[in-house]
Amino acid sequence: MKKIICGSIFILLTAFVMQVNAQSIKDTDWKTFIGDQINDTLTIHFRKDSSFVSTSAGNVVVRSFCTLSGDTLVFKDYEGEYICPDSEGKYKFRINDGFLLLTLISDPCDGRVRAVDGVKWKRAMK
Repeated sequence: MKKIICGSIFILLTAFVMQVNAQSIKDTDWKTFIGDQINDTLTIHFRKDSSFVSTSAGNVVVRSFCTLSGDTLVFKDYEGEYICPDSEGKYKFRINDGFLLLTLISDPCDGRVRAVDGVKWKRAMK
């Protein structure tokens, strides 16, 4: 009986933590420096159901529909200089020590993979 109760509590806590984690990136901004491709600091801005990436000068380089499900984030670009049309990028995300880390699940867009997979993004204050 104790194992069943402990197991149920663990499942509920895991679901709660995943929900809090998913909620924690909505309406937030994260910065990183991309040296190889752009040689600039980029900021990714997460909104309710979309995201966009801007340069340090404030120029938007890509806009995406963005969906969250548990610890999975899916991008589908619809506008911008670095758009990956007609493809979805799926990434696992986690926040650790004040950094957002996206890890590739699947993405046919090489440019997005190079700019996102394994890159540490630091929380930007609004």
